[in-house]
Amino acid sequence: MNRLFCVILFALTLPLFGQESLMRSEYELTPAKGIVFFEEFSFDLNLKTNGLSIGFNKGKISKYYLTKYYNFDIAYVRDPKERQKSRYLQGFNGISSYIFGKQNEFLNIKAGVGRKYYLSEKALKRGVAMGFTFEGGFSMGLLKPYYLILEYTDELDQTFREEAYTAENAHLFLDENKIRDKAGFFNGWDKLQMVPGAYTNVAAHFSLGAYEKYIKAIEVGFQIDSYIKRIPMMIETETQKNQFIFASFFVNVQLGKRWR
Repeated sequence: MNRLFCVILFALTLPLFGQESLMRSEYELTPAKGIVFFEEFSFDLNLKTNGLSIGFNKGKISKYYLTKYYNFDIAYVRDPKERQKSRYLQGFNGISSYIFGKQNEFLNIKAGVGRKYYLSEKALKRGVAMGFTFEGGFSMGLLKPYYLILEYTDELDQTFREEAYTAENAHLFLDENKIRDKAGFFNGWDKLQMVPGAYTNVAAHFSLGAYEKYIKAIEVGFQIDSYIKRIPMMIETETQKNQFIFASFFVNVQLGKRWR
């Protein structure tokens, strides 16, 4: 009787063990690999050698070592030839500060897809998991005219005007003695120009608690941005030409959350 009871109990519990085994196999859930999350969301603060950006990522965790994600960010891009000039102007708002020879400010809006791979496992103990990411997608460059306060003088009068660079005012825009200051931030937003392009990047990824609920990571990498035409951030001269391909190194701080 006891033997019959044991056989029946074993038969009833066998499907449960089989189901549990199937779930563990499907999601690769083992004690060594920790709890599996299925989705994640994170914010980026990205410091580049040619500017900075902020953005976010929405990811799907396919396996414990692989996350497929979408990225969106907006960046401010500097030209490496930019040089800030500052001086004290008595009777004219004190300190004057502007970038000499700058024609346009440049913003970049990007949307892309990426893959994140972990090369190490840190699950039951807190630690740093190492991996890498690669990403690519489309970008839209936004050119905003750079305005300066220029001095106009004649025999009878002296006036100051906030103007962007043109062929007509080039003799003043490129004369340090006629530049009084950078104009207000809101000048030029009604004259935006769009320049489409594409980007790609690759980075080493270091995550503190890679299989835990909260995302705390740092990435160090290299990015290339390219556009369909040259980006006129600076006024071109015979020896100084604008470019349509930009390469930069970056350090990205990433914070976010994972869930099932």
